Amino acid sequence: MRGSGQWITRYDPETKKVTHYNAINGDAQATQAVSGGFMSREGVLWITTWSGNIYRVDPFHPNIGHHSTGSIVDAIHEDRSGILWVGTFLGEGLLRIDRAKGSLKKYLNESPPDRFFDSWITAFYEGMDDTLWIGSGNGLYLFDRKKQTFIKLYRNNPNNERSLSKGFVTAI
Repeated sequence: MRGSGQWITRYDPETKKVTHYNAINGDAQATQAVSGGFMSREGVLWITTWSGNIYRVDPFHPNIGHHSTGSIVDAIHEDRSGILWVGTFLGEGLLRIDRAKGSLKKYLNESPPDRFFDSWITAFYEGMDDTLWIGSGNGLYLFDRKKQTFIKLYRNNPNNERSLSKGFVTAI
């Protein structure tokens, strides 16, 4: 699937058929505001929008599920255990969605220092050692799921030429 600014286009390689969708659940603005997409391991397409919505497009079910984050969704990642990690742009911060339990946890401006405090999440990477790397507008974090703690590893330091140049991490 691909957003064109006017619709979402789906190409089926089996039938070689192209289908244009000009609305999601009757919302034409949703197709015009696609910011990204992610295909989960079970074949569900998660579409994110600039208006802060996440749509769940399951090829085996006609209904399209919807969740509003309240902020622009900038990054999305499904970890090995099936948890969805959602990064927002200057709003809700980091969201953890456990679809099996039906729970949502927000990480934003938490304390003490081993907690997360960034509101612009730009990238995710899952390490082989069960750690989750999180890129943000202010640096690079490491989340240790066993300890449930965040460590801010790299950020911009104008006095250190080896630090991140601007603090902004776009990909990991």
